[in-house]
Amino acid sequence: MNVQNVSALLNYSKNNNTSSMAVLDFQKIWSNATQKTEKPEKTTSFVSAEQSLEEIYPDLKYHVLDASQFKYWNRLDFPTSKLYDDRIDKSTIHELRAWKPQIQTATGYEPWVQRDLEKIQKGLHVVMIHPTVQEKMDKDPEYAKQIVSKIQKYFEDDIKLNEAIDPESVKSMSQLVTITEDGEIGFHHTVCDGPSKQENDSEEKFGTKKDKKKQNPLSGLQTMALTSSLPLQEQIKTTTLEYGYSYAYGLYDLYQKRKSGNNED
Repeated sequence: MNVQNVSALLNYSKNNNTSSMAVLDFQKIWSNATQKTEKPEKTTSFVSAEQSLEEIYPDLKYHVLDASQFKYWNRLDFPTSKLYDDRIDKSTIHELRAWKPQIQTATGYEPWVQRDLEKIQKGLHVVMIHPTVQEKMDKDPEYAKQIVSKIQKYFEDDIKLNEAIDPESVKSMSQLVTITEDGEIGFHHTVCDGPSKQENDSEEKFGTKKDKKKQNPLSGLQTMALTSSLPLQEQIKTTTLEYGYSYAYGLYDLYQKRKSGNNED
């Protein structure tokens, strides 16, 4: 039935003294049928930090534990691969807490270190949340959103920094970040394939092979600062590296120049 027919029917009803109630009912039906129905806007409610991060990083490994209990986290020979597993049970935590270095200073290219790094699946994102923070997030969704934003920003900044140093490295990199008791970024770890051809044209010059794993381009800065006269790293306090990009690039460039100069002597 078109609009003209409906109009004619209404006029016909009035001229024939049809019940006004019937006309009103029909007008109401017509109004409901012709008015535009507005679809309700879809709203996605925030459930938890873990779920939000899983939506961003489908490969996420989410652990609730205090990462500061691992005394030697900052060493390049620390068996970090165990923290990239699906589960971190009590026996693993005990093993990592009891771990001690076997050599004074590790380069990250020792055979046993490389074997450990090879165990880490490519493209993983691991998040370790302090239990106190997790408890607070469960009670306060807004606080949980802030933690999610911090984690996301760290992962994004870490990719930008590594990509600027070696664009090829980010294609296979896996990232791990921890949240401290006060809700800040704590220990963090990045592993990716070794230097690309763009970074190194001579393997002998830099003492590395292209197919070896590296634990982030700036890790060499830690080694640069250590000398044989220093004690084992167990006496050196671990701190989070808070570099601005320009400062980090300058340090890395200085490190490469010093390393190159030492090899030429």
